[in-house]
Amino acid sequence: MSRLKDAILAIGRVLDRAFGMETPPPRLTETEVLRIAGVTAEGQGWPWEEPVSVGFTPGSRRRPGEWEVFTNASCKGGNAIIRINDETGAVLNKGFARR
Repeated sequence: MSRLKDAILAIGRVLDRAFGMETPPPRLTETEVLRIAGVTAEGQGWPWEEPVSVGFTPGSRRRPGEWEVFTNASCKGGNAIIRINDETGAVLNKGFARR
């Protein structure tokens, strides 16, 4: 079954490239994103608790991708949530969920 899945994904990538819909890879690295998020949290006076979840949502040719950093990921509350523009490294929004 995994061979079939791999073949389908490969065909999808070829079609995306052919029609100009291929999503670009991230510009920022996870390390850079964590540094930006850490500086942001520190500037807000928010605690930085492990584990930290980092996710990337790919963009398109018209819209850059976005990163989301979520601290204290295994708990409800005490979480810093920071979204970062992959193209510029700018913080798009930030928030903190108190306990």
